[in-house]
Amino acid sequence: MKRASSARSAGKKKQGNEIYWILGVMAAILLILIITPFIMQSFRTFDYQGLTFTKEKFSEITVYRYPYHFSDDVGQQYLYNLYLRIDPRENKVPFDGEIKFISSEPIYVSINSTGLSQCTRSLRDVASLSNFLASNLFDIRSGTPDAEEAERLSLRHVTCDTHPNATVIIVQAGNETRIVQQNACYILSAKECDTLSAVEKFMTRALIDAR
Repeated sequence: MKRASSARSAGKKKQGNEIYWILGVMAAILLILIITPFIMQSFRTFDYQGLTFTKEKFSEITVYRYPYHFSDDVGQQYLYNLYLRIDPRENKVPFDGEIKFISSEPIYVSINSTGLSQCTRSLRDVASLSNFLASNLFDIRSGTPDAEEAERLSLRHVTCDTHPNATVIIVQAGNETRIVQQNACYILSAKECDTLSAVEKFMTRALIDAR
């Protein structure tokens, strides 16, 4: 009888240990399932000069998203997601200045088609810039810095000098991809059709300077 009782006691102890072991494994799996998304998210997010970006993928395209809220003059809240194709940490376009918009005046986006007309993606990049400005509730006007082209095509002639009291953004081809500031005028030059780098640097810097 004592042997049978001892055997039953040992069996119950073994069964109890097995239950605890199974419960422990289940708890560990549950913990991994909970923690893993946070770990993966931490690998996809990074800070760049005070802006927190998340690396995401749409089909085969990798983008870097920065979401932010802002309000209009009457307190209406808006959410905007800035999507970049270039990792902002790797965008080395030089710019020595500070981007500030004159809110009381329209923003003029002036495109010099000379040297850019053969750049198939430049229209996409300029459209991205215009969408960024319009989505942030700025009044956008278009034009060209080329006086002859403006007259020939009945376009608005816009240079740093023609609209000194407004914000002017000029996009043009250049020997170097860079951004140059002349008061409230910003010249985005693109070498070899690299308008994307200049435009994305401008948008990112505008948000950094607005903080």
